[in-house]
Amino acid sequence: MECAGLDDVARTITLKGFDPAGEPEIRLLHDGTLYVVFNFMPPSFCDKNNLGGFDNFDRQLEEAVGVPVVWEDRELLCIAKSEPDTIARLQRFIQDYRKTHTKPEPSWGKALVRQRIFDSLVSVVSTSGFRLKKSESAFVRKIPEGKQTISISLIDYSPKFLLATPVCIRLDTVESIFNMFSGSPPKYHAITVTSITQLEYFTSGRRKEYAIANEAELSNVQAKLSTVVTEKIIPLLNEVQDCLALDKLLNAESNLEPNVRRIPFDSSHHPAGAMSAVIVAHLAKNPDFEQIVSGFQQEMSLFDSSDDRFNRLVQYLRDLKA
Repeated sequence: MECAGLDDVARTITLKGFDPAGEPEIRLLHDGTLYVVFNFMPPSFCDKNNLGGFDNFDRQLEEAVGVPVVWEDRELLCIAKSEPDTIARLQRFIQDYRKTHTKPEPSWGKALVRQRIFDSLVSVVSTSGFRLKKSESAFVRKIPEGKQTISISLIDYSPKFLLATPVCIRLDTVESIFNMFSGSPPKYHAITVTSITQLEYFTSGRRKEYAIANEAELSNVQAKLSTVVTEKIIPLLNEVQDCLALDKLLNAESNLEPNVRRIPFDSSHHPAGAMSAVIVAHLAKNPDFEQIVSGFQQEMSLFDSSDDRFNRLVQYLRDLKA
């Protein structure tokens, strides 16, 4: 069976209830061919790297509508020969899919709260290229020099939960140098991050985390977090995608008066935070490199002097510049 392609569309039918990040549609051609076109396959509520229960979606669809279905492309399924009731059966199957093929929602608990937070953010972040990765409990976006992550972290004090949303940036060039001195086993090198920014940075200190103990508080947090993500987090991440941009945030703080209270962009503990900052300064060719190093050395003097990773890294960077 061959399909004719997407030329000469006679009618388009938008379906509802399947994927909040982008609903699929049926396209009927003048020759009677039907196409089901998805925005995301697997849907946005699934891991994009794993089709999971959707690996045989064409067979499920074929069984539901009673005519042959060809899976032409990842987001494109074709029905070359339809019956009079095919469109109605397609609509019913796809629009009811999440109701009939997903597990009943759990009772109040960590799993429910996490899923509700995921659901409320999917449509907010997907338009900016973020996809949910449940294995990391985070929304992840690849950028040319690495990746960015908006994590959903829940601390369980059941029936109360504390929600934090650490935002991470990984620049691969920075991490390739950092891991030469970090001391972490090679198997972890692919998951190290360059910066970690806490919620309070995006709320100007007004909020470090959200407390959720009931449905009303959960709904309130969903709305507030969606606003913070839309108005603060994503715009910043759109701007900070390379060493030059990250350097302005990591190292501009060294120019402030030492007694001025500030919320740091990066919450990483030393020596890791200091190491990442000087690597970024080096790669960004920051003219204040030595001043930045000196500032961190003063801070590092409060730590274990036997940990020489920072000083060894600095010497390595100086040698590269020589």
